[in-house]
Amino acid sequence: MKVKRVLWLMYKRMRVGFAFFGLILMYGAYTNNFTISLLLIGLGFTCIELFGACYNDYQDYEEDVLNNRKDKLILTGLIKRKQMRNLSFFLCFIGLLLLWFMNLTIFLIGLYYSFWLLVYSHPKYHLKRYNVIGYGIVESVWLLLPISLSLFFLRSLSMSVIFLTFFCFFQYVYLLCQKDSTDLKDKTNLFLKHGWKKASFMCIVFASMASLFLFIISFSSIILLLVWIINGIIKIFNIHKIYNKNINRKLRSRLILGEFLTPYFYIFGVL
Repeated sequence: MKVKRVLWLMYKRMRVGFAFFGLILMYGAYTNNFTISLLLIGLGFTCIELFGACYNDYQDYEEDVLNNRKDKLILTGLIKRKQMRNLSFFLCFIGLLLLWFMNLTIFLIGLYYSFWLLVYSHPKYHLKRYNVIGYGIVESVWLLLPISLSLFFLRSLSMSVIFLTFFCFFQYVYLLCQKDSTDLKDKTNLFLKHGWKKASFMCIVFASMASLFLFIISFSSIILLLVWIINGIIKIFNIHKIYNKNINRKLRSRLILGEFLTPYFYIFGVL
């Protein structure tokens, strides 16, 4: 297999963790609190996020074979199914270990997130079949994490941090909802289950809420407002393509890269 293809498959598994890390760094830039401890916390949660991605691939193996998926590392033979399972739990262990050394409350939030990622993919519970509700439960970590970080680092909580909290939550749920627009072979798919227009409306709701809170935390700077405008254009274009059934994996991946880079653009604007 070509190196370019291997790197692409690895990127697909790592990109959500990359986004998670970016949002934690965005918190640091927003609160003027870039520290080694914050970087280690970000790394810990990134490992946990990667655990969720790898464990999902492990559990979805049989379904992916039936659906003739070509975009999973297990199906290429680069890593065996049991190795993927072992790798996922190793990543979870490393992530939780890092958080344990930082703060007990943040460790418990990491444990909470690990549990829901496990339940999300586990065939006995399969939280992902509940779609938006499942997405909201899993990403409820973002309703806890920024607030806990503020209490840990700043010993206080402000409305501005609450606004950032809601942006992170709605942004992640939107990212999960829109991915279903090209996962049409999944029987639990949001679009197949609720109908294309209704599912597209769900994407619009979460995208709009994320955009609203991003505006609230960006209006103090022209550069940050530019970040908000670029992010809004990406969202509008993506949802327009989804609503008109004119979306595919390649285009969606390119658009979502812009979403994943948004926190890093925001950090640049603050600095």
